[in-house]
Amino acid sequence: MITAQTVQRGRGKGRNPWLIRAYLSSLGMNMSQLAERAETWPQVAHETVRGTRNHGRTLEVLEKLGCPRAYLYGDKGDTLGEAA
Repeated sequence: MITAQTVQRGRGKGRNPWLIRAYLSSLGMNMSQLAERAETWPQVAHETVRGTRNHGRTLEVLEKLGCPRAYLYGDKGDTLGEAA
């Protein structure tokens, strides 16, 4: 059986979008509100949460909101500015 799979590349590949969305939901926030705080488009925030893009301001806002680093950076806990 063949199933559809999202191929993730780069630093965002360890990101868990479901846990991030659940965390945002626990704060009473959605993607549009996250994008507003990050001063970007909702699509950019969505792609960053999914792990297909790394938008620095969106990641900073998530960190400031207290989103666990393991959700954002995978097992390694790397930040956007550290060497891979």
